[in-house]
Amino acid sequence: MASLAKKSSRKALLDAATYLLANNPGTSLSEIAQTAGVGRATLHRHFPSRDDLVREIALASLRETNAASANIRIQKANPKATLKEMLEAVIPVGDRYHFLNKEGGRAPDKEVSEGYDAQLKWLERLVKALKANGDIDAGIPSPWAVSVIDMSIWAAWSAIHDGTVARKDAPKLAYRTLLKGLS
Repeated sequence: MASLAKKSSRKALLDAATYLLANNPGTSLSEIAQTAGVGRATLHRHFPSRDDLVREIALASLRETNAASANIRIQKANPKATLKEMLEAVIPVGDRYHFLNKEGGRAPDKEVSEGYDAQLKWLERLVKALKANGDIDAGIPSPWAVSVIDMSIWAAWSAIHDGTVARKDAPKLAYRTLLKGLS
């Protein structure tokens, strides 16, 4: 029974931290513990530092976005469909993680970096397919295109979170912007 309480305390802390930090990246650890219904000592048993807590949220973000896009395969014949499918899968699950963009530089973590790099490598393969199909100009450097897609996802997450774009509209807007620009 103690391990169940430990798991629920940890989950409550992660849920509270994700929610609070998404709404106010400056939220204190005391506020997180209070919202989770635990004491600071319990928080520090699970997460000795703020960096440890943010790391765990970053890993949760990677797991969730990976799960959302796990079945998406790059279609050589129609990479635009792959891009659209990926945006429709990933954007709706991530608005609560937009704050990680600001937190990312705080404490580089090997596991988080490797997970994020794997996502970027998949995007790079998609960009190559889009370029080969003529959907992205061959003269645009692939690292630039990968960054633009990645930042469009972050922008969509932030816009959903801020309420400036509806969750259902964000993937379509990102797709249109990526393939047609703002013109």
